[in-house]
Amino acid sequence: MSTIKMPSRDITQLHRTLQRGVNELKRRMQVLGYPVLVTETYRTTEYQNKLYAQGRTTSGKTITNAKGGQSMHEYRLAFDICKNVKGQEYNDNNFFSTAGRIWTEMGGEWGGSWKSFVDKPHFQFTCGLSLKDLQNGKTMPTHTQMKWESEVEEVITDKMLEEFVQKNGWIKASLVSVGIQYDNVKKNTECILFNCLNYAKIRCVLEDVNYNVDYDEQKNLILANIKKKQISIAMNGMIDKLTSINVNDENHIRVRDLEKLGYKVSYDVHTEVINVT
Repeated sequence: MSTIKMPSRDITQLHRTLQRGVNELKRRMQVLGYPVLVTETYRTTEYQNKLYAQGRTTSGKTITNAKGGQSMHEYRLAFDICKNVKGQEYNDNNFFSTAGRIWTEMGGEWGGSWKSFVDKPHFQFTCGLSLKDLQNGKTMPTHTQMKWESEVEEVITDKMLEEFVQKNGWIKASLVSVGIQYDNVKKNTECILFNCLNYAKIRCVLEDVNYNVDYDEQKNLILANIKKKQISIAMNGMIDKLTSINVNDENHIRVRDLEKLGYKVSYDVHTEVINVT
């Protein structure tokens, strides 16, 4: 088993919901001219105890009130950032207040808003889980969405994609060819890249994971069947688990939503291929 070097800046060590949140926060900050550097993500309990000892039993400034087992970093639900400009890493209050405001609007919690032990570089999202919940073994569900994701999805189902992009100029949509690998068989699939998420044509992506796809003209529903299991997908809406959007008279779903059907979806940053297993 490989050992994770501490401190870790690896975003992939975070819960998937936090991974998406970090990337969205960085994107929104970049638009405003603030480059973000992630300085810490996951921490081991041993490393957390080491940080807690600093300023108490070892030399250095006190940097945390959390002992091992008490930090959201250990549960992969927190990360720290700084401004990615040499000499301005931690002394730009506008940078941290802007990041804190954006993260809070996205549905997260900012350490800079805490009344005791203010921690401006700290950002977390627990979906309502308390520290006691986590210590007792509760975990945040894999498919948890932050507020910003739910809001985007709601807008997409109510309006055409182009209208949303026009209203929010900082969000880009483009037609891209994405490599999607199904059980080690790679296919190039035409997707719409929207708000950092890939949307693929319903028929293409579901047939590639062995669903039979049909259309009920009377009910205006897309029907997908596999091994006597059926899901129904509304045109530009949601029934069952999948949300569809209609762009240029073609229906698309988020590739990541295949997780809701029991598949594992991951992205290989080196090969830029989405793996579906």
